[in-house]
Amino acid sequence: MRQHGTAAALLLLFTFKENLLSASPAEGPSRLAGLLSSRHSEIEQMKLGLAAGESRPEWTRLRASIDSAAHQRDAAWSGLYWYTSLPEALAAAKREGKRVLSLRLLGNLDEELSCANSRFFRTTLYANNAVSDELRKNWILHWESVRPAPKVTIDFGDGRVLHRTITGNSLHYVLDADGAPIDVLPGLWGPGDFLRRVREASAKPERAMRAAATAALVDAPHRAGAPSEPFKESSLDQNSLLLMRAKAPRMNDAAFARLVAAFQKSMAQDTSLNASIRQAILPWLAGAPPLAELTERIYRDAFLTPSSDPWLGLVAPDTYAAIEGDPAPTPGAPDAFRAGGLAMTKVILERPLLAKVAPGGR
Repeated sequence: MRQHGTAAALLLLFTFKENLLSASPAEGPSRLAGLLSSRHSEIEQMKLGLAAGESRPEWTRLRASIDSAAHQRDAAWSGLYWYTSLPEALAAAKREGKRVLSLRLLGNLDEELSCANSRFFRTTLYANNAVSDELRKNWILHWESVRPAPKVTIDFGDGRVLHRTITGNSLHYVLDADGAPIDVLPGLWGPGDFLRRVREASAKPERAMRAAATAALVDAPHRAGAPSEPFKESSLDQNSLLLMRAKAPRMNDAAFARLVAAFQKSMAQDTSLNASIRQAILPWLAGAPPLAELTERIYRDAFLTPSSDPWLGLVAPDTYAAIEGDPAPTPGAPDAFRAGGLAMTKVILERPLLAKVAPGGR
């Protein structure tokens, strides 16, 4: 009976993947919704089991099928469908009368080791029930990789291996029906503030949002020293906590509570910092610049990771590594410490590695 059940499950998964490959882009969201609905009880059992430290081969297969259908890693927790083609996303937005929320990241959203901020998005934003409900009902979602995410592997020589990504940043664009940017949310925000921002962006007329960008351009010289706006508490909901626990090392409840508290504190700091970065970026949206040019400018001038530097600031000048074939630094490129300092959650995670990988940085 067990062999028969396993064979049936594998046949179901194979049939689903075959149907997925032959589906048109317009059918993607409904196919994902059908999968999530038909396997709902299994998905809920899996989420609880993974949070408790269990692991089953059938859960690995179930997660893979959901992620493949959604084009997002950890989609069992978010239930969100993402387009990977901007023309297809814009076509869907016109069909459904919605706006596009377009993510830019390092690496790919459907891979475990995309850049740190995009991993935090999957845990704290997309898995948040209120955020995912808003995005599913009122938005067309799209993501695009700006460049591969740099990865670091440390082999301790005794069977223990540590995998990390290092440096980089992410952002969400709000796009009009023609794909022109009308708002931007750089970096990581707490769930409450992210939800407030996307709801406002969904409700405002395009003319009002373009006027806000123009006003930001006019007001930019006068904003220095302006008081920061208040932010909501960056608390994780129960669904996000389940995903966070599934991904965290095994620990007791007290240790996990400390981990959550520390992460929420750094996320609140990121929210405040990224609100300031957003104010600096908003004037750049005036005049509806081409999306590719705007992205290049943001990554160069706001995130300090220009495409002209293939090493992302990780190769520091005037630093000797005593390794044959070591690359030369890119003249004038910001070092990775400056770029990494733009996100507290990433500073906490990456600073120890940056000190080893780019010892010449400050």
